[in-house]
Amino acid sequence: MSVSKVEICNIALQLLGDESILSLSDGTTQAEQCSFRYDTARRATLEMHPWNFALSRVSLPLSSSTPVFDFSYQFTLPSDCLRVLATEKELDTVYNSDPYFNGYKTIGFQSAFASGRDRYKIEGRNLLYDDDVCKILYVVDEEDTTKFSPLYVEGLALYLASRIAYKITGSRTM
Repeated sequence: MSVSKVEICNIALQLLGDESILSLSDGTTQAEQCSFRYDTARRATLEMHPWNFALSRVSLPLSSSTPVFDFSYQFTLPSDCLRVLATEKELDTVYNSDPYFNGYKTIGFQSAFASGRDRYKIEGRNLLYDDDVCKILYVVDEEDTTKFSPLYVEGLALYLASRIAYKITGSRTM
């Protein structure tokens, strides 16, 4: 499925019973609201689920800085990383065997090891870890609409419609 930003915005506007736009810069309220909200809505919906088209694996670069306490090493996350799903160690155990594992976990010394999950902490754009090599599976901040799946397009349009509904319709109940 190949769609553009404008087509996704038009799906959202259709859901609100409004007119389509020709571009995100055509000067209408609809175009202004879509332009203002589109990227935030796209990133939010990408982060909500591990969409197949938006996954990437990478070996993280070791930072020259080290954490002051609790972890031995610090790694820099990729600039396009929205959400870390799992480390390499988790991929073979927890991620593949637990259908409810979503990459978020409570970090605690006992809970991390008792559950079989790897122990790490994300602070800002860094991942703190105890090994000197760290490979991760993460959700990419994918901007190329030609890679979006049909289900993702629908979800993004619905989410976008919910964010622009009041400004477009003037109705709080819409």
